[in-house]
Amino acid sequence: MKKRFRLKRILCACLAVSIVFAAGCNKKDDSKVSITVGNYPDESNSMYEQFESYRKEFERLNPDVEFIPDHGDSSFKVFMTKGVANQLPGIQSLPFTEMNKVSESGFVKDLSSELEKRGFLDALNPKLREMVTTEDGKIYCLPMNSYTLGLVINKDLFTKAGLINEDGSVKIPETYEELAEYANIIKEKTGKAGFVMQTMNNCGGWLFMPIAWSHGVNFVKEQSGKWKATFNSDEMVKALQYVYDLKWKYNTLPDNALIDTNECQKLFATGEAAMYIAAPIEKNLVTKYSMDVKNLVWASVPAGPDGRYSLLGGAFWVMNNNYNDKQIDALFSWLKVRGVTPEFNEDTIKAWETTYSEQNKAGEPVPPVALFNLWEGDEERIAKENEIRNKYANMTMDSIAHYADADDVILRAEEPVACQELYAILDSGLQEILTNKNVDIKKLVKKMNDDFQKNSLDGLEE
Repeated sequence: MKKRFRLKRILCACLAVSIVFAAGCNKKDDSKVSITVGNYPDESNSMYEQFESYRKEFERLNPDVEFIPDHGDSSFKVFMTKGVANQLPGIQSLPFTEMNKVSESGFVKDLSSELEKRGFLDALNPKLREMVTTEDGKIYCLPMNSYTLGLVINKDLFTKAGLINEDGSVKIPETYEELAEYANIIKEKTGKAGFVMQTMNNCGGWLFMPIAWSHGVNFVKEQSGKWKATFNSDEMVKALQYVYDLKWKYNTLPDNALIDTNECQKLFATGEAAMYIAAPIEKNLVTKYSMDVKNLVWASVPAGPDGRYSLLGGAFWVMNNNYNDKQIDALFSWLKVRGVTPEFNEDTIKAWETTYSEQNKAGEPVPPVALFNLWEGDEERIAKENEIRNKYANMTMDSIAHYADADDVILRAEEPVACQELYAILDSGLQEILTNKNVDIKKLVKKMNDDFQKNSLDGLEE
């Protein structure tokens, strides 16, 4: 991960005051080492019992550590605010999109030596290790989980539309042209939307990336230390023309053009839409909207004229820069209890049992194998985790094989600068495409490119 631009840090007198004010907030009991753990679910969250199991096990193994759950907002905006006020928890997770800003914030610990000391560096998936390493070779962000965007398919609607192979599996669209064809068949045979797209809260732009990349779109380019928007192109026009055709030529999208994550999941889970692009394992489909997990099929994203591209995303952990060595050791012990480190022993196996049994109990989708291995190199570890997964799996290999086995997918990380701002611009473009049949796509693309350059890239420093 290269440093793309520098944050303009706000160094004000209140920071010094807040440091004095909060000096004791990391220690609630002088007789113990104290850690505060962010992203901790509250009692209303379906994951609360699972986390409580972890906490009890952690406290059994670490009686000298006081464990303090933090149920507060863990968004990036709140992270920055708490950082200035010296009120960050000891550990919390954030999405990959914020990696550059977090690494440069000054609020988080350089974990390079800690990871090397524990043997984590060699075990980390090489793609992820490259992503989290800064230009000067440091690592501030420890990957928590990772995913690639895929195509989620409702098997029930495919069955009703006759899009089923002789062996009972669904006919998975291999290209975006086939996706449009199948979506049209589904609309004609069932009356339901063949495909649904999100268009709000930056999610539309995020999930549009595989379509754009597969049409050859390049969004930004660094030139002499400055960033230039580069998607005022024929390729971008073609990518948006594809979305336009799904709506106005094939009439296969929902009538509503303003669709957020919840609405998209609801339409799909309740049988009102047959396909959408997403990060697999969206548990709300089952736990919130009561979809039968047997109707879930995960496939790779289709291929476009320029290839089959998918976005590699996920989340990472950061640790408080004010924590001392004993507190950092305690935080790594917490991760070990959760079974998310490369370590492999009876405690790790116990953590996996807790994770997958609780997920199965809650009705969440549990595939029989890991879809993306964070830690590589230890085949025995991978085999054992998959054995436990299979024990609690409620999905079959047939339902995930196309997603898990595809070797022609080209993985790309999210764009290096102003990523969320780009997604917002793309949201607005998708909404215009889906509500205005007379839209001039070429003019729209130019306006989007110019607005992104002016409002988000101009002024950024290398």
